[in-house]
Amino acid sequence: LCTASAKTPFSLNNSENNWIQQTGKLKVGIDPDRDPISFKGSDGTFQGIGPDYLQLVAEIAGIEIEYVDEPWPLLLDKASQGQIDILPAIDYNHSRDASLQFSNVYESFPVALFSLQKGPYINDLSQLNGHKVAVFSNYTLIERLHKDYPQITLVAVKSIKEGLRMVQNRRVDFYVGSLLTTGNAIYKLGISDIKVAGETPYRLDLQMAVPASSTELHSILNKALSSIPEKKRIGILSKWSHLN
Repeated sequence: LCTASAKTPFSLNNSENNWIQQTGKLKVGIDPDRDPISFKGSDGTFQGIGPDYLQLVAEIAGIEIEYVDEPWPLLLDKASQGQIDILPAIDYNHSRDASLQFSNVYESFPVALFSLQKGPYINDLSQLNGHKVAVFSNYTLIERLHKDYPQITLVAVKSIKEGLRMVQNRRVDFYVGSLLTTGNAIYKLGISDIKVAGETPYRLDLQMAVPASSTELHSILNKALSSIPEKKRIGILSKWSHLN
């Protein structure tokens, strides 16, 4: 697991301070099915790495937040239209550049291949040419794989669980996804017949995003993120990772 930048002092300019004083509660949109990055707990609250980072940011910057409980695709659209203020756990997609501003990366996780225990170890993704590989459809990863490895047969799935079950049922040869979220799913589902089958050149980089017009908020988030102490970052990862 890769940790983001070291702590730097938190200081806002006059424009940013005025923006906070003139702004009410900020509306937050989050993907509820991305455990442990972001998910909706049994008590109805939003939890995970993203919400924990955002809570620290809110405390540091002195901003108030409220979560909007709506489907993730709708929240993405609303953020693009300026109706949602913060998406706290998102990976960069160049197609959203015109409508969203992305913060600096605050956490980064390797993307790996997963197969049945008896499957081969993959040293290079070109070895997957002609193979069926499941990938979570919400990941920007699927676009990169289409572009970089067009000879791999990609099968889009709606959840990590679906992808892993397809591997177990031999409907696909591999699943590709972040080591963090896939490892978490394997742990929680009690799966014992799937292994890490190889590394990839990709990473899941977590960022926050705001509407393109929210210049002050974008700067405030970056400043607050960079001021989070290393001990706090490690604490968040330890809390949510089953890979330690």
